[in-house]
Amino acid sequence: MSLAGPRPREAVEFLEEDRLVSIYIGDKKKPYLIQQTIITMTSDYFKAAFTNERFEEAKSGILRVPDDDIDTWALFMYWLVKRELPCHVSDIRWAVKAWTFGDKYGISQFQNAAMLEVLSRFNLMDLRSPADVALVEEAFVLCPQGSLMRKFLAEQVVAAVLDLKSTTWEDLAAIREPAGNCKDILDAIVRREHDNVWNWQLGDDGNGKPIWARYMIGEGPANVEMFGWIKLDCGWTMV
Repeated sequence: MSLAGPRPREAVEFLEEDRLVSIYIGDKKKPYLIQQTIITMTSDYFKAAFTNERFEEAKSGILRVPDDDIDTWALFMYWLVKRELPCHVSDIRWAVKAWTFGDKYGISQFQNAAMLEVLSRFNLMDLRSPADVALVEEAFVLCPQGSLMRKFLAEQVVAAVLDLKSTTWEDLAAIREPAGNCKDILDAIVRREHDNVWNWQLGDDGNGKPIWARYMIGEGPANVEMFGWIKLDCGWTMV
């Protein structure tokens, strides 16, 4: 009986022939080196950059991202190999930075991994604590206006002010200033009145899915278990 697909030796030869591309981040003189096939599989952005011959990056195999943060790239490279985020990303600011990086380059799986970390962290946070409210404020201003991450964080800010009364709008100056920030907050207030957003850990969205799944990109991770919900090939169920 013959097995379908490439033989193991052919797979190894393919990897050996795959070129290494160089990514220069910020003002770092030494590039990250990674196999082209691995990084181009993560997003259309990298696929176009390294395979479309109209771009210089495709010809040279060199990508320069002078405005990017080296530490966020390190998180991405770790995830690229491990398919999980390192344990220190339990700090929501790092997870939000990772999500925003994924948003910039269209890496939805990386975004979902970061969002799961944010949701896990919020499940342990006490929004009555001034320190935790300050963390939420910092995280809020790190992510793009109108994004899914901003949507979730805006709902937590509104909960802290209107439900828990652990802070006031006057104390959240960094959140209130840009017009886009105010719109995100107002939208969250409207959802508070008309939607079930506060029982996001255990609540059902009315379609047999957990409320927290609405913060995932696309269908979210293929298999995940969180807050008493589990997603299998057949769909979502409570455990």
